[in-house]
Amino acid sequence: FGNATGMSACTRCPAGRYSSESGSTSCQVCSAGSYSELAASSCFYCRPGFYSKEEEASYCTVCPLGTFANSSGASSCTSCGDGLITVEFAASSDTECVCPRGTYRNEERRCADCPEGLSCEVASDIENMGESDSGPRPVALAGYMTRAEDPLRAWKCVETGRCLGGFPGTCEACCSPLPNTWI
Repeated sequence: FGNATGMSACTRCPAGRYSSESGSTSCQVCSAGSYSELAASSCFYCRPGFYSKEEEASYCTVCPLGTFANSSGASSCTSCGDGLITVEFAASSDTECVCPRGTYRNEERRCADCPEGLSCEVASDIENMGESDSGPRPVALAGYMTRAEDPLRAWKCVETGRCLGGFPGTCEACCSPLPNTWI
């Protein structure tokens, strides 16, 4: 841009500003949710998972853990809420919000403490309890078993060395639960 009539050389627009017209006498400010580098002819929207909170940004900031930005041009990140976390920075969808280790997502879609006798890895979800390996879910610890019809109720095994833990129904053929030992 040129800032005075009759200038022989143009001045470059600083980062966070742009000039789209040759011979312009001023630079335009990039809006929140966008950025530009030095001497830009336009602003660029922040991509999903990133944001720029202020006008005149020279870069976009990565969304921190526990947040996401699901569209281009975000001026802030949205919190996962309800005790949910993200496994990586720059989450771009609420589907990346998961329950932390030691908890699982229950029927109400909230994080609940992992039941005694079970292990819950990051992102464990009751919806993953089906037949296929669809994702992390609560599984029995070694020395415990669960049944397919009641996968969140752990039973302490009579012969703990034979119950290696795992998915519901895994140990039913190799060991029996102790009477009245559901947890």
